[in-house]
Order: sequence, then structure tokens, then C-alpha cells
Amino acid sequence: MGNRKRKAERWQHNHAAINNQPYIMMRQDLLASPHFYSLSGNAQKVFNYLAGQYRGSNNGNLSCPKSAAVLLNMTQLTMRRALKELEDAEFLIVSRQGGKNQCSLYALTCFRIDDCGHDLPPTSRAPDDWKRRHYELSPAPALKPH
Repeated sequence: MGNRKRKAERWQHNHAAINNQPYIMMRQDLLASPHFYSLSGNAQKVFNYLAGQYRGSNNGNLSCPKSAAVLLNMTQLTMRRALKELEDAEFLIVSRQGGKNQCSLYALTCFRIDDCGHDLPPTSRAPDDWKRRHYELSPAPALKPH
């Protein structure tokens, strides 16, 4: 009985530490990557906006509507360019292309892709497309002559 009480107290302490707000964990390899820091500031803002929507089971259902541009303090054109930059750098995959009366939906490649009922198949682990691209773009280390 005492063990259960200690676990409950520990849970309450940890839960209070995050002020009852949802949070997202960012992976160390992503944050330490020069590829991530080579993104423009606007692209990093949009990445953080999309990552803030992630709840552990909705990667593939993340949206960035035109109205978010005001919140992110940028124009709609700048936001579209930032989304394109993230897509080109493979930090982002379009899970549903928007159109008339339908917004585009995205998945972040640093998290596993969840089953969201779109064309994008779910994955058991993060695709990490950005990492593969980073290593493809990095020059091979020079060999030392003997």
C-alpha cells in the first residue's frame, strides 16, 4: 500500500513540474544536427508550430492553415516557402495535399508516422529522412595517405 502511495506522490510531483501543459520532447540528434540549424528561422518556426500540435498519435494529421501565418508573425507566402523548405530538407512529409475547402496535412519525419487514414502508411519508427539526406549531402572524410 505504501508503494502505491509513493508512486502516486511521485506522479503528482512530476505532473506538477510541467504545469499541466502538454509538451514535446525534441531528440538530441535533431537538435545537434547542423542540418537543422541550416534551416531558415521561418522554417524553424513552422517546424516548432507543427511539433507543438503533435500529441503522440497524430503525426500525419498536423496542419498549418493560412491563419497560422498571423500567429507565426509572417505572411502566407513566407509560410508556404518555409513549408516548402522543410519538405525539401525532408523534415516534413505531406500526408494529404490540400485543395478546395481542405487544408494540407503533414507528418514530421523525426517522429513515427501514425495511422491517420491518408495515403501515407504508418511506420513503427521515425523515418528520419532528414538524417539520411544530411549524410548524403555531407562530404566523405578525406583519407590519410600512408
